[in-house]
Amino acid sequence: MTIPAAGSESSTGTVITNEAGWLKRAVNSELIYPRFSILNPELAFTLPRLQVACGITDIMAHLMERYFTNTTHVSFTDRLLEATMKTIIATAPRVLANSHDYDAWSELMWAGTIAHNNLAQYRTHRRLGFP
Repeated sequence: MTIPAAGSESSTGTVITNEAGWLKRAVNSELIYPRFSILNPELAFTLPRLQVACGITDIMAHLMERYFTNTTHVSFTDRLLEATMKTIIATAPRVLANSHDYDAWSELMWAGTIAHNNLAQYRTHRRLGFP
């Protein structure tokens, strides 16, 4: 993982960047879904504070876009989303105040993973055959 909030550690999506002109293209495929990933909070200790704040905002946006829908009969998924958002709200200030807070980073990274790995997406339920 390069930055919590990117999601590439546990999702089917990534972005390929051509640095000449900074052209970016999204790639989404089940073929690039990681078999495993390692989330090491110590690797995030030196991230720029602005990038961390932007990442936190991105995580919350992904969670909220799944939470604020008209989809019915997804109470359990809503509770997962709520717990993940509460975790972000509790840990984000700690990470921003102390970039070496291992425990806060571990919670933030895990929440970011949940935000991106399709576990809390309503369409996942439909794909699996659930209403």
